[in-house]
Amino acid sequence: MPQVSGLELQRRLNALGSRIPIIFMTAFCGNAVEAQAMAGGAIAFLTKPLGPNTLSACIEAALRQRLSPRRA
Repeated sequence: MPQVSGLELQRRLNALGSRIPIIFMTAFCGNAVEAQAMAGGAIAFLTKPLGPNTLSACIEAALRQRLSPRRA
């Protein structure tokens, strides 16, 4: 993304209190970046190329998490 990094977008969404599930997808894997993304609440951190069902499985997991009742 030319204007803002994925991590910065995640930080901004978190600061706004957003509960949108986030899946990171990149061609450039870095353990530090992955750790930051996951610590920020990402559902997954995927590295391209992806397997044929990888993204759809992550989206399904994100939707299940989003739709599940929250426990207090």
